[in-house]
Amino acid sequence: MAQNDITMDEQFTNAFVAYLAGNKGPEGRPAEYGITASGNESTGVIKLTLVFKRGIRYCCAEWGCHIGITQSNDWGKLRRFLTESRIEIPTKILLHLKVVIEGGALLVSNSSICTPLESPGYEYEETLYEV
Repeated sequence: MAQNDITMDEQFTNAFVAYLAGNKGPEGRPAEYGITASGNESTGVIKLTLVFKRGIRYCCAEWGCHIGITQSNDWGKLRRFLTESRIEIPTKILLHLKVVIEGGALLVSNSSICTPLESPGYEYEETLYEV
């Protein structure tokens, strides 16, 4: 399928897959997430769902550890990946983030607080604003 044949949602998803591709799990292997995204170029609003999968080992399930968008240079990095996916957002980005931890995702951080490695499963949401 040519780049022109993919949907805008697929372009947003591809940008986030590329953005997170360098992340490593606790054993040093590439982190394995479920990632879906959609957005609107003209408004700068992006919706991202990040899934921590059952049976996969992660350091934790905190969005900041995995997405790391907390400073202006992090937003610049995200914009570069969006541009590589042919998405140009002229305004500040508003990122609605939904984090889904599947029951059975293995969270190494749980062992540090004396809870089972295997997560019972839960979800949370955050909204991030480009600075």
